Amino acid sequence: MVFPFEDAAYKTKVGEVSTPFKTRFGYHILQVDSIRKSKGEVEVAHILITDKTEKGEKLVNEVYDKLQKDEQFKTLARKYSDDEGTKSKGGVLRKFGMGVMVKEFEDAAFGLEKEDTYSRPFQTRFGWHIVYLIKKYPIDSFENLQPELLQKVRSDERAQLSQMAVIQKLRKKYTITENENAKSIFDLKNIRNIGKDSLQTEILKINDLSISQEKFVNFIKNKTGKAVFELFEDFKNEEILNYYKVNLEKSEPEFAVTLQEYKDGLLLFELMQQTIWEKSTKDSLGLKTFFDENSSKYSSNDLAKVKGEVMNDYQNFLENSWIAELRRNVIIAIDNKQLKNLIKLYNKK
Repeated sequence: MVFPFEDAAYKTKVGEVSTPFKTRFGYHILQVDSIRKSKGEVEVAHILITDKTEKGEKLVNEVYDKLQKDEQFKTLARKYSDDEGTKSKGGVLRKFGMGVMVKEFEDAAFGLEKEDTYSRPFQTRFGWHIVYLIKKYPIDSFENLQPELLQKVRSDERAQLSQMAVIQKLRKKYTITENENAKSIFDLKNIRNIGKDSLQTEILKINDLSISQEKFVNFIKNKTGKAVFELFEDFKNEEILNYYKVNLEKSEPEFAVTLQEYKDGLLLFELMQQTIWEKSTKDSLGLKTFFDENSSKYSSNDLAKVKGEVMNDYQNFLENSWIAELRRNVIIAIDNKQLKNLIKLYNKK
């Protein structure tokens, strides 16, 4: 179920009625009749006789007698079952958990203790059934279910709880100012069609960031189903998060270090591309000169035949030359004490 419904159901005691609550489907009130533990899932096959008269009951009992005489369940399902969707597969259904099937069918399926056993005939509103247990799937451990549960949490409304917790924390941290006069546009029926020249007044300020009415109107342009003042709260929350993200480098030192490492890595990649890789592929004269000076190393005097090997060596040559040039232009100081500690630590590992 959607999270607000689940939340209300689990917070309401057995026999009690919840207070009214809202989901994206509307408003609800629920009463909790009972709470039961999940029995996991089962995979079953079934034979369905849709005739609810005495004739149908007689037929299902005849099929049951055949089962007791060791006739195969799949064979009987293909011959007698009225479930057109499963009879060709020997009556096999997709595995299911509690609350999916009608109660009588669920009770029969979960009531079978051993695999490869079948129930006595029983009746539901769909007709007469015999159920055959293929396999039981008990509830798995939390450790095994954790990735699946996390994915479910991230993909539904629960994910908003952690986001709102961050927003509430940031609301206390930031100086947030609303311009009540600018919010008077909330009362205009044509708010989504106001020209941008009339929407340049500051409506919201987060620390030193000024946000205009125009940005808010653009935010609500295609949003319906909520009052304008509710949409403003959504807008404000989004702007608070955006401000946090934009200023993350200033507020989170660890992120700033990671970002700088990323920028340095990109810079190094670009430098190596210009200095080594592109030069080795585009500088045909330089490649030919390198080959001529080192031709004795290769199995052929024809550059075309050993070009891949020569290009790889040429790239290494360019890289070593570049590093040597960098060394000549910088002063390198080594802390020998720290170096010894590092060597000692490395040797231990």
